[in-house]
Amino acid sequence: MAEEIVVYDNEDVSHAADFDTPLHQGILRYVPGDSVPIQVRNALPAKNDRPFIYVPMGYLTREADKFMTNILGALNLTLPNLILVTAESQGSAEEQQMNSYRVQDPSSHPVAKDWPHDHTREVLEAKVGRFLESIIESCLEVGAWVLPDVPRRRNGAAQMICNAIPSVSNGVALGLMGLNEEEDDVEFKKSIQSSMVPLGSPIKNVAKVVYDLDLKDGAPCPDLSHLLIFESPQEKKKFRDQLLDLVPDILLAFGDITKEAMHSVFENTKAGSPIIMLKHTSTNVDSLCRMFRHVKSSMKTEALSALGSSKNQEDDSKVKIPPINDEEDELIRLFINTWPPGFNTESVVLADPLMMSAVTLQKRILGSITATFDLKTGGSDSRLQRRKIMTYAWYFYNLANQHSKEKKKGTEKLHVQLVAFTLVSIVASVLYDKVYSGGTPDNNFQLFIFVATIILPLYITSLKQESDKGTEMMSWKAFKVAAVNIHSEIFKFRAQVGPYRVDGKSQIALQRPILRFSVKLKEMWMGVKPYLSEDGMEIPPNFWDFDPNSILKEDSSPTSLPAMEDKSFFKNFMEVNFFSHRNDNAADETTPMLDGPVDETTPIHIKLPAYGKSSSNESPFMSAEPSSVVNTPDDRDDEDPPEQIFVDDNFSPMKADDYIESRMQKQMNQKAEIINKMVSRNSTLSFTIKLVTLFSGASAALSLQWCVPIILGITASLGTGQEFRKYPKRIELGNAMVVQLNELKLWWMGLSMYQKQLPQNKDNLIMTAERLLMKELESSYDIPSIEKD
Repeated sequence: MAEEIVVYDNEDVSHAADFDTPLHQGILRYVPGDSVPIQVRNALPAKNDRPFIYVPMGYLTREADKFMTNILGALNLTLPNLILVTAESQGSAEEQQMNSYRVQDPSSHPVAKDWPHDHTREVLEAKVGRFLESIIESCLEVGAWVLPDVPRRRNGAAQMICNAIPSVSNGVALGLMGLNEEEDDVEFKKSIQSSMVPLGSPIKNVAKVVYDLDLKDGAPCPDLSHLLIFESPQEKKKFRDQLLDLVPDILLAFGDITKEAMHSVFENTKAGSPIIMLKHTSTNVDSLCRMFRHVKSSMKTEALSALGSSKNQEDDSKVKIPPINDEEDELIRLFINTWPPGFNTESVVLADPLMMSAVTLQKRILGSITATFDLKTGGSDSRLQRRKIMTYAWYFYNLANQHSKEKKKGTEKLHVQLVAFTLVSIVASVLYDKVYSGGTPDNNFQLFIFVATIILPLYITSLKQESDKGTEMMSWKAFKVAAVNIHSEIFKFRAQVGPYRVDGKSQIALQRPILRFSVKLKEMWMGVKPYLSEDGMEIPPNFWDFDPNSILKEDSSPTSLPAMEDKSFFKNFMEVNFFSHRNDNAADETTPMLDGPVDETTPIHIKLPAYGKSSSNESPFMSAEPSSVVNTPDDRDDEDPPEQIFVDDNFSPMKADDYIESRMQKQMNQKAEIINKMVSRNSTLSFTIKLVTLFSGASAALSLQWCVPIILGITASLGTGQEFRKYPKRIELGNAMVVQLNELKLWWMGLSMYQKQLPQNKDNLIMTAERLLMKELESSYDIPSIEKD
């Protein structure tokens, strides 16, 4: 008589938490069965020893704050960047391929219509196998875990996934099992409990499991690299849920998936996680694929209707998807009726194994990962807040940039006056002594020159004191560094790297980067506030006070930012268009002092009512949707997606490749052009100095000693100008920056497609690039960098 299965409830788990039962460890050994070939028998048992960690009932409740750390430490694992989860299926892999691998309507399929059913099934079987190997190899390449939903030998999907793992070394295939879930768990439980020991104790016995390819029972899949066995199925679910809350996951659904798996697909849809559906592998999978295609088509139609309508769009929390007329599955109808808001159509990959290659599938998966994990914008409220803080940031950047130009102009004016009047003073003294022999002035002109030889040194002394004080130079440095710093933070914020990465799926997680960006922006701007007082400008105390609920209202006019204090010098800056491409970089020696008018390159859909001039009637606050990606219109479906062209609108989030094109490549080209100009000017100055020095020697040789002080004054003036521009140092630093940015770009190009999706690699690319840009600027001004990474 079979022993009765023990089923624990929540009260049992709570009671077990009162006992201090530690984690246990053991070894699961697969011994050969009758159908195992002799060559496999010779490789046993050492090859098929599987260590496992046993979690007693109540452990998660007792160690609520540290059970995740303790269990991962027992497994010698650390949290990955990504987890591949498979949906639960029913039946063995062979049964799935025989019964469920088929095209539902072969007559309408471009490929299967000419093939017999058996041939179609064989091709599907082969292509699905290659797809799985490609997906798992790519995931394990970047350190992702594979987490089969039910890692038992009876689960066809888990078995096929595990069969694809041995070809990849150093991978983590984690099996989570809850005991007492099935009838054969009784004997399995007795076996492992009789051999396991407390964690850290020496293992004396092993639990044996028959290794037989023909067995489709509830034993763990033999190809799992790590096995975690929970006494309580409820605690297994709790651990799995928390693990997936901590780490982004991708759900892979194929084969004869269960109704519970269909619920998991919908839960991932609501959570915004990527989903991969392999079509023609079961009726349930095809039904879900049909549902997603219907939703995508409906959302596209709704978007086009809203685009052509003059009415304001409704709140995106109200999503209405029309029903599928001939849909008989009640679960699908329920999903459509309760469709979640903010659904991203790019998060779901519908792959047809008969028409799609493995490389194309990888690209689609990468696009799904990018759309869901890399760049998160949230709903309309989050996008609105991002656009609003970006508007503030661009305003501050352009204001600091304009101040940099004005301070540069003042610094150059002071330097030119000092050099010019010094040279004039030398020339006046020499000529007066040469012409008048230092005698008493006899006429007004002679008196003027005589007085000039006395007054000019006094004025030069005053200029020298002002130059040594360095007020203008310090202001120029402060505003230029502030402008470049703000520009750098804008790109970090748009790329969502470092402190601006969204670390969760909730609305609170979406708001944290916005708060950090606003605080950082305010700190940088307040750092230059003392220099603003010199020009009679102040930041109004109510500038940061605004009502986010009053920005978007139906039948309301565009809302402006709070008005600034109207001061003459400040008002001049408000007339500058803030999105002209000429204002993208802080001022330097080659930058014109004043910008030209707005040209055709200015985005016409952007308007700053209180700040700039534009021909558009639309406020940036009224256009909260990202507009950086333009889809090429065509009739291709989701198996053949259209190419997307990135158009930088200065607001939208950007991917790493877009950052390289819009930021790194642009900076390298601009710096190379500036370096060429500096090299030319430096060479001209050096040649002129040498030439004038030769004239000095020639003058002395020709008995024109009175010319020598004038020539030496000219030489000193040219040398002072060369030193003021710091051409040699800036050329060296600029070339080093260009080389390092190119090295960084080559490093990025050498990464695989999946490695480029890892957060730390994207952070390394963008944070390092921005650090190089800031280092080059600060070194040019001899400013020590104090900002921590």
